[in-house]
Amino acid sequence: MTMFRLLAALAVVSLAVSADAGAAKANDGVFLYYPETGRMVMGELKGEEMAGALKHAKAVDGPVVVLSHGGKAYIVENPMQAMANGQPMVDFLDKMTYSAR
Repeated sequence: MTMFRLLAALAVVSLAVSADAGAAKANDGVFLYYPETGRMVMGELKGEEMAGALKHAKAVDGPVVVLSHGGKAYIVENPMQAMANGQPMVDFLDKMTYSAR
């Protein structure tokens, strides 16, 4: 599993994150990533399954960036923040990775 595929999948999943958990969207889904093995699973959750999963979730605004390194996953808390070079991390990553758009 490459970082490019991981970030592309996260771009798709970030579209499914909704601030209004009660409003179903056509792109609602789940992304499961195992950092120890690099295995990824993506799919849809609907109805009761989604409601149950959302009870254990925290809504996130904006893009979601997860980095994988050394068998661990790291969530970037503010990917819109400028890096040392002055460029927002999301702009940097978007230009150097596969885009799922």
